[in-house]
Amino acid sequence: MATSVFQRDESAKTNITATTIARLAEGFDVDPQELLAPLPPTPPRKAGRPRLTEPMDGGAWRA
Repeated sequence: MATSVFQRDESAKTNITATTIARLAEGFDVDPQELLAPLPPTPPRKAGRPRLTEPMDGGAWRA
């Protein structure tokens, strides 16, 4: 399947058909029900910018 088909389906610009779900399931080697199963809830995100845990360049922290 073309990349544009995936992009339209993921962005909900088109209605996905049972045929498309079957093709995706076959391509991923999974049961179609796995593609339709609800996802587990995601944990809430903390507000703000994440803190750095170490310097980006591997060097020492600068003041």
